[in-house]
Amino acid sequence: MNRFIVPTILLGTIATIPLVQLVAISLEATEIDEKAEKFIVKINGSDATPKGNGSGSIIGRNGNNYQVLTNWHVVSESDNVNDYTIETSDGTPHAVKQIKRLNGADLAIITFSSSNVYSVAKLGNSGSLTRGQKI
Repeated sequence: MNRFIVPTILLGTIATIPLVQLVAISLEATEIDEKAEKFIVKINGSDATPKGNGSGSIIGRNGNNYQVLTNWHVVSESDNVNDYTIETSDGTPHAVKQIKRLNGADLAIITFSSSNVYSVAKLGNSGSLTRGQKI
């Protein structure tokens, strides 16, 4: 993954939020919750990493391999991937295969494998929004 792609996406999203709020209607909180709970995961640390607990979002899938975006401080307690598990929305724990820090930001990409199909967060294009469109 290009090391600039996630920070650029995040910066672009944050920069367009004030503009979008002026011309778009937001989804209801319950609608947002229904969508988000499908791609949000829980990150659990072992006894060796008591501070290694947090959440993340599934941002990619390649076959049975999933990529989760989280904060680096959630997984910085240990270099051992076996000290963490990913718990998906169905309550299934998954072994972490890889943890990669994104340089210059408090972000990390965690990889896990599963034959189950999980939702991936969809990135929108703020340039294609129209007045009154739900976001």
